[in-house]
Amino acid sequence: MGRLLGDPLWLFRSQAAQPRGQGFLSYATAAVIAYYLQFDQQLNGFELDIPDGITIDPVTLENPSGFDCTTHDGGGTSDVLRCDGNVQPGAQIQGRFQTNPPMDQGSGALLFGLRSDQRFGPFQVSGP
Repeated sequence: MGRLLGDPLWLFRSQAAQPRGQGFLSYATAAVIAYYLQFDQQLNGFELDIPDGITIDPVTLENPSGFDCTTHDGGGTSDVLRCDGNVQPGAQIQGRFQTNPPMDQGSGALLFGLRSDQRFGPFQVSGP
């Protein structure tokens, strides 16, 4: 699938202390969301914050290879998908989950990178 955004050198331009992430969501089916994410630095995991009023069905999680994912309440009415595992710089991370109700087109999500006890972001995730 290649790089996610238009700048072919984004990985090399962003080797500062703070990691950067990017991604997008797409409809796998009407209620199933596929996600595609990348980071520019090695991390221990990531979190994807879903918009308010949408819940993730934990039974439907399709974890990215090598990741252990769970959902939790993000406070208020939002859910958070947390995935722990080895995030390699520039490697595409893919997974799926089902939401209730289905996500509106263009609602997006917020992405955070995790390293030890640090949380980096938020980074905007576009779609579905």
